[in-house]
Amino acid sequence: MEGRQNLDATRKCLLASLETSSAIGSALDESESRLELLRQRCQSLQTSFRPISMQKCSFMDVGYGIDSVLCSAAAVLKVFEFVQHLENSPLTDPGSDLCSYVSDAKKLEEALKLFTDNCTLAIGWLQGVLDFLQDKAITNEFYLFQVKKSLRILRELQAVEEGVRINGGFPSAALDNLETEFQRLLMANSMPIPLVSLGSHVATQALPGSVMGKLQAIIERLNANSRLAKCKSIYVEVRGTNAQRTLNTLGLRFLQLNLRMSGK
Repeated sequence: MEGRQNLDATRKCLLASLETSSAIGSALDESESRLELLRQRCQSLQTSFRPISMQKCSFMDVGYGIDSVLCSAAAVLKVFEFVQHLENSPLTDPGSDLCSYVSDAKKLEEALKLFTDNCTLAIGWLQGVLDFLQDKAITNEFYLFQVKKSLRILRELQAVEEGVRINGGFPSAALDNLETEFQRLLMANSMPIPLVSLGSHVATQALPGSVMGKLQAIIERLNANSRLAKCKSIYVEVRGTNAQRTLNTLGLRFLQLNLRMSGK
C-alpha cells in the first residue's frame, strides 16, 4: 500500500514538473513574439523624437508610442521572472534526469539572451522617452514617473545580469555539471576489454545506445556554448585509463609473448 502511494506521488510530481516546463516554454515564446511586435510598433515612436517634429507633437500624438515602450519594459520584466524561475535548475543533479536538465539549461540560456537583448533595447527606448518628456515645456507627470521607474528597474536588473555573467553564474554552473556528468557516464560505462576482443579487428567497446544518447545531448549543449575542449580531454583520459586497465588485466606474460611475436 505504501509503495503504491509513493508511486502515485512520484507520478504526480513528474506530471507537475512537465506542466511547469511546458508553461515556461510557451511563456517564453509568447514574450519573444510580443517583444518583436512592440519593437515594430515603436518604430513610429522613434520618428517622433526627431527635432523638427518634436516641437509640434503633443502627448496625444506620442501617447500610444509611450504606452508601447512601457509595455515592452513590462514584457522584459516578465522574461526576468522566467530567468529567476529557472536559475535553480543548475543546482540540481543532472544524473537524476538528464533530459530535463539539458532542456532547462537550454531554456535558461534562451531566456537570458532574450532578457539581455531586449533589456538593452527597452532601456534605449525609455531613455529616449525620458529625454523627450524632460524637453517639453509642459510635461505629463504620470508618464514621467512611470518612465523613470521602469528605467531604474531595468538598469538595476541589467546590472544584476551583468554581474552574474562576469562571475560565471548559474549558466556556467550548468555547463560545469554537464561536463562532470559526461565524465561520470564515460567512467561508469568503460570496462577493461575482454581478451577475446583483442584478437578481432575492433578492439574498442561500443557504449550502450542509451548512454550514447545522453553523451550526445551533453555534447550538443556544450558545443552550443563553445565548451567542448574539456570533454575531449575527459574522453582521452577515460579511454586511456581504460586501455591501461585492459593491459593490467592481461598480465606481463601476455605482453612478453606479443613482443616476441612482433619481433619475428
